[in-house]
Amino acid sequence: MSDERLLLDSHLKTLKLPTMRAEYEVLARKCSQANAAYEDFLQQLAELEVQHRTAVAIERRLRQAGFPMVKEMSSYKFADVPKLNKKYVLDLAMCQFIETKTNLVLTGPPGVGKTHLAIAFGREACRRGYKVKFFTASQLVNTYIEARQERTILKLEKTFSIATSLS
Repeated sequence: MSDERLLLDSHLKTLKLPTMRAEYEVLARKCSQANAAYEDFLQQLAELEVQHRTAVAIERRLRQAGFPMVKEMSSYKFADVPKLNKKYVLDLAMCQFIETKTNLVLTGPPGVGKTHLAIAFGREACRRGYKVKFFTASQLVNTYIEARQERTILKLEKTFSIATSLS
């Protein structure tokens, strides 16, 4: 490896640009063969870095949300719940309720897909840049009971407040 490449590699590592560091040589070769302008090369390289960072951030938010399983809107069986307004549910999946700070409560008898929808909405919110934490009702109650016993309710509520105001 030449001194210039070692120096570039070191700079990209220092600047914490791992995707650029991993991809610049291959992309430089491709752009050179295609006679692409330097700006095109740089734009494509920056785009790869942004795409990778976005994907990593989404994966991190999905992991931190603590979903018990993977459920998506595409796998929800609307036919099983004919009274459910499909258009309204799909509109909710666009996460406008978060942006308008509107509460969303899912109610209904067992087996209609409340958990499925909650997880699907949460996963979509993660993809849209929101931090999410999944709780069942009993988990939330237990969390509050533990916080009360440890005298940390204000800290817990502050955590919830911060999490809902971030995007």
